Amino acid sequence: MKIPLFLLLIMMLSSCKAQESAIKLLKYEAVTRGSFIEVSTDLSALNYKDSKTTKSIQLSETQKKELRSLLEKVHHTKLKELKAPSNKSYFDAALQATFTIKTTKELYKTNTFDHGNPPKELKGLLDFLFKIIDKK
Repeated sequence: MKIPLFLLLIMMLSSCKAQESAIKLLKYEAVTRGSFIEVSTDLSALNYKDSKTTKSIQLSETQKKELRSLLEKVHHTKLKELKAPSNKSYFDAALQATFTIKTTKELYKTNTFDHGNPPKELKGLLDFLFKIIDKK
């Protein structure tokens, strides 16, 4: 009786731990004077807004699977440490962008980087999101 009870306790604790860090929202924002881009997803739908357009796209099962796979490669607790590969946004040559991951417990956000030139750790994920937007 002790072993099944112990196993049940372990399963409950690990389930709680998994829920603590469940990703709820991904958000990409790029802004400059008079222009903005916002892309967000709850991992089931993708929302896009800019100064002229608004789109909402339901993700297919294949897209959801690919998104989760790309997301596993991103260490969300280290977003703040990512280095921007360029700094054109410092003198208005590019939009200033940030990427945020919201979990059930925390909010993780990058430092500012140039729109279109993200840190290499985010490039695959962001390219995938923008590819979906461009197809629709």
